[in-house]
Amino acid sequence: MLKHGENTSEAEYEATDSDVECWIHVDVSYQKYAFGVGDRVFEFSSEPIKSEITSTVTQLQ
Repeated sequence: MLKHGENTSEAEYEATDSDVECWIHVDVSYQKYAFGVGDRVFEFSSEPIKSEITSTVTQLQ
């Protein structure tokens, strides 16, 4: 994960040479959180903590 899950600037993100594209969707109003890699998606039942996101990344690899 880029910077071990910490926030990064857009310039740092754009400068990475990544073979895998992933995304995180956060909808605070509706309490919906999702993480995706390629066409695989994992939805969290509540706001995920860092270890849950790390675990999900491992499962999706």
